[in-house]
Amino acid sequence: EPRRALALLQIRGNMNKVLMILVIPMLFLIGCGNAASQSPTVKKPINRTFEDLTLGMGEEEFKSKVFSEQMRPGEPYLVYSPMYNSYNGNIMKEVPNVYQVFCSFFNGKLYGISIDYSYRYRPSWDEFIYNAKQEYGKGKENAIQKSIVWEDGKTILGINEEFGEQMGRPVNYYSVSYIDVELESQRNKQQKQSS
Repeated sequence: EPRRALALLQIRGNMNKVLMILVIPMLFLIGCGNAASQSPTVKKPINRTFEDLTLGMGEEEFKSKVFSEQMRPGEPYLVYSPMYNSYNGNIMKEVPNVYQVFCSFFNGKLYGISIDYSYRYRPSWDEFIYNAKQEYGKGKENAIQKSIVWEDGKTILGINEEFGEQMGRPVNYYSVSYIDVELESQRNKQQKQSS
């Protein structure tokens, strides 16, 4: 249990960042105009699946497909984490070059997937976003902050270079977020009503 607690404490520091990563692409789009009224900015619909996860899937289906850890109810679930495995045995599935994945739910449905790549996986920014640009088009890019966003009316895909902690050291790494537009809109509406 002490090893599990240590891993969860280290992971907890990243959970607040996850909430920001899930919101940043949405704010970026809103800053560029009203996302709902814009025509789609992609060549084709954005893929809503990563590994065993699909935006909009129910929480029970999610739990039946992946091993996950959640610190408290309402916080994101951690999945696909080699760091978690290093403290707890090989319990979670690992994805090549991925440091950790967080999944956020609203009303029992998966509305956000945040994928942090390992700091050791360092292609250039242009190489990292190349396939997404080929598939979805130019997107809305901020080259100075190294972020790019695509929106197709149903899904937002955001890719960012982040600075944070991995394996106990401050590092730069890439982060990819998928957001369900409708669920995120409902979540924002509920938050505004409760404030």
